[in-house]
Amino acid sequence: MLQSIDSKLLGRPLGSPQTVPAWSGFNALLHKDTVPSQSTIGYLPVINASPTKLSTVHAVLKQCIAKADRLKQDSVVLTVDQAIYAKAKEIVWKNPAEFQRIVLRMGAFHICATFLAVIGKRFEDGGLKDLLLESGLAGSGSLNGIISGKHYNRSIRAHKIVYEAFQRLQWRAFETSASGEVRSAIRNLKTVVELVRADVSASTVCLLIEAEDFHVLHEAYQRFNVSDRGPLGTFWRSYCQMVGLLQFVRSTRIANWSLHLECIKDMIPWMDSYDRIPILMSCSDGVGRIRSAEV
Repeated sequence: MLQSIDSKLLGRPLGSPQTVPAWSGFNALLHKDTVPSQSTIGYLPVINASPTKLSTVHAVLKQCIAKADRLKQDSVVLTVDQAIYAKAKEIVWKNPAEFQRIVLRMGAFHICATFLAVIGKRFEDGGLKDLLLESGLAGSGSLNGIISGKHYNRSIRAHKIVYEAFQRLQWRAFETSASGEVRSAIRNLKTVVELVRADVSASTVCLLIEAEDFHVLHEAYQRFNVSDRGPLGTFWRSYCQMVGLLQFVRSTRIANWSLHLECIKDMIPWMDSYDRIPILMSCSDGVGRIRSAEV
């Protein structure tokens, strides 16, 4: 929304430098003064065996319980990849009393890569492939990797750019149909938006989102987003909703646990619809266990 304001509200000439950066740059500027708390990292004893053997996984689970006892923790979160998750889950199911304190979950990379594949599966034949090819965001050789999420970085970048393009078009349509109150709010926000353009930081963005006119504008924009625009409009609106859930990446990088869990919760119905069973089981069980354990 801020990029739409940058280009439309202030009348930035076409071709002039974009002062509000894209998703990654914007978040980097927003948190440039945020210093995360220092983590304490240690290593478990090395087990000289295949990591996917049941005996190896069992030994790791027992080590986790021992570490939790030593640190006086009620619960311990164990993050594994997809291959090990199935083995670990099997052991936990067979020994629920011994390992009930372990909250087993799949890594953020595997969750995100699977969700990228779900987005690709839903929209590849709806025009997304053609859009990526004709816009130059993907070549014919890399297209399938981007759609399937296997080319992780390229896939993230492509979806962010398409998402921004859709939001710009949506903002243009919103402005055209805006009421007098909304147009007045847009005019009143011009000074604050100038501050954001001059210095993209947490303080200037807070000034913008705390302004009363911004709340008027945001509520009107949200109502416009959910208005009925036919089956095709609803279909591509769901694309924006799904790509918006890639805030999951942001939540992981800034250690926002609440946002992390909310994103996973909203991903679950989509994963269920497209039969991503292993990740679905991990996410569903992980969110429930984490919230109940209050870790």
